[in-house]
Amino acid sequence: MTTSDGRREAEAGASRLMRSANRRAGLVLGGVLAALGVAGLVASLGVPLTDPRGVPLVAALTVNPLQSILTVMIGVALVVPAVISLPFARRANGAIGTVLLIAGIAGLYVIDTAANVLAITSTNTVIQFGAAALLLAVALGADRPPAAATARDSQP
Repeated sequence: MTTSDGRREAEAGASRLMRSANRRAGLVLGGVLAALGVAGLVASLGVPLTDPRGVPLVAALTVNPLQSILTVMIGVALVVPAVISLPFARRANGAIGTVLLIAGIAGLYVIDTAANVLAITSTNTVIQFGAAALLLAVALGADRPPAAATARDSQP
């Protein structure tokens, strides 16, 4: 295989990867979350793992080491399936979107309590709800086969 053939194959793979809303959402949101998690780890150096107050990262967004580790893990859990395949990305987006929705609801109840081991603030919950809405929207609505093809294929 020549260098130009390899380059063409790589460009075709990247084109396929970015054509899907599920894969694109997983890559972009996963990358942003992983970067925020790494920035949070750097910002929270020397802070106890489950400090309920956390440290400010950006504006009203607070982080502690445990929250930062979880954020990196969620980011990676979105990026890896997006790179592997569309069905895997779609399932991961749906599952992680559901988890973030539940975490956002739970976060509303633990703000300013002793149970707040992730330093959750209202800003954190808004981010969780936004990410959940995006992931669930693409997982449930994007990259679906056309309705006519589905109806035609289901008839005996």
